Amino acid sequence: MFKKWCLYIILTIPSIVYCLSNPVHIKRACLDRVTKTLTVDYIASTDACGSFTEYVVYGRESAIQPFIKLHTHLVLNSGMFSFVLPNNKNWEIYISSRFACNGTDTLNSNIVIVDDTPPGLLNIDSVSVNLYTQKLYAGWSKATEIDVKGYTLFKVDAITGTNSVIKTLNNTIDSFNILTFNTSNNGNKLAIAVFDSCNNEGIISNAHSPVFLQYNSLIYNDLCDKKLRIEWTPYTAPNWLVSSYDIYAGLSINSLTLIQNVPAITNSFDIDIITPGQTHLVYIRARNNNGFTSTSNLIFIKTQSNPKNIQLDLGHVTYKSKGINEISVKYNSTIKDSINSIRLLSRKQGDVSWTQVFNAKPSTSLFYVDHTCANENYIYEYISAATNTCNDTFASTSVYPSILLNKNGFVFTWNNNITWNLKDNKFIQYNNTDNIINQTSNNTYSTVLTQPSIWTKYQVKVYKKNISNNILDSSISNPQIHLVFDTTLVPNVFHPRGTLNNVFKITNPNVKSGQSKMIVLNRYGQKIFQGDALEGWDGKYQNDNVPCGTYIYKIIIDRKDIERQETLQGVIHIIE
Repeated sequence: MFKKWCLYIILTIPSIVYCLSNPVHIKRACLDRVTKTLTVDYIASTDACGSFTEYVVYGRESAIQPFIKLHTHLVLNSGMFSFVLPNNKNWEIYISSRFACNGTDTLNSNIVIVDDTPPGLLNIDSVSVNLYTQKLYAGWSKATEIDVKGYTLFKVDAITGTNSVIKTLNNTIDSFNILTFNTSNNGNKLAIAVFDSCNNEGIISNAHSPVFLQYNSLIYNDLCDKKLRIEWTPYTAPNWLVSSYDIYAGLSINSLTLIQNVPAITNSFDIDIITPGQTHLVYIRARNNNGFTSTSNLIFIKTQSNPKNIQLDLGHVTYKSKGINEISVKYNSTIKDSINSIRLLSRKQGDVSWTQVFNAKPSTSLFYVDHTCANENYIYEYISAATNTCNDTFASTSVYPSILLNKNGFVFTWNNNITWNLKDNKFIQYNNTDNIINQTSNNTYSTVLTQPSIWTKYQVKVYKKNISNNILDSSISNPQIHLVFDTTLVPNVFHPRGTLNNVFKITNPNVKSGQSKMIVLNRYGQKIFQGDALEGWDGKYQNDNVPCGTYIYKIIIDRKDIERQETLQGVIHIIE
């Protein structure tokens, strides 16, 4: 009866407090099964009048057993206390708060079951390498248990399989510095375990190991085979079944693109090299059927390149003697040790295919004498190329032609397409003792030979010069030998509007100016030209071009110095 009256006073007269106003609330009761120590975490009772005497813990081993006294605690607001249980059975407990109203009054707390059960197994979703930082990242789903305080991450030793704690955290994703996981090495393994509010830690998961990618330089000679072999270890985790691998490659991190998807059983792939000497970036992405992916480490593969800054050129292509041309090959000697060979190819101008005439190791100077050319009848073209250690051509010159001098009567012509930038063409006349008696820089030359009755030689010589007009090299044409006879030559056709043979005139080195006269009539007998036959007619009448067709000429030569006269008559054809 007294007990009821005391409680009644508390409830009906709130301004007067005689005892504890609320029971303890147990938040958790955590058991250490090794030491049998039970730690109770609670929210204390409120005691405004100092009536608290003690907390008494009661417990039972099962629902059919009675509660027994286990422990007494004398501090009101400590919030936590520990004691040793008699055994490790599944106890349930409550706390009685005793106060001094009559010395026996109590308020009982909630009943809780002692927590000695760790959370269940949690597996990592994926372990991956960040493309830009190359740090290892891991992600996992939130544990399904209600009582989850956090997660412990473990580094697994790849050799011994032992676990070492990296950190504990509350997030479901985390990254690791290079000192913890060096992703440029193989064997990085990460595991996870869940722990609850009693710090009961769950089972450590199986280790997850990301794809490790590497370049196998022993399979191919990248310069010769134009291929790279990459190999990788599979993503390993018992709960992570790889469905396929994506292969990404590019020449920069921002140009990495998917080049191939390969089956899960694949662990190597060959990448084609487009241009030697470039650095290729490659990484692998593993996929599984649950939609998770994992990125491997990024590798940089520097491929071999051909020698840089090679200056390969043909110095000259020159006539030596009938059927023999000399070709000079030039290159900067500082890189000759990185060149496998220098090749020289030739063809007759107009042919499609080339013929290799030599393939030699580079030396200080390189000359080749071609004994197989009909160099007095045809133009021959030459081209040189360098080969690398794989015998691949990686540098070549422009096409260099020989110089062919042609003669048509007294008109000499030659090809003038030497690829030298600074050059000077000379048309040279020699006497019968090979002394130069005349030379001119004209490209097309027409003349009256001045020394009749002797053999005279003509050649074209092209000089390569620098900007200071110093001669650096030269090429010479085949010779043309001409014997001058005392004969007046008259053409039977000319084209006034052409670039060659555009004047109708006689040719005779013995006829001097003023010793000949030419008259030209049209088909109606009208005289349309009269003048010196050596200077000739340009095909005009009254400053206008006459029509194409046939015209009648009469040439009178009067050489009073030798008392010789001759008259030549015939027709001349004007063509377009």
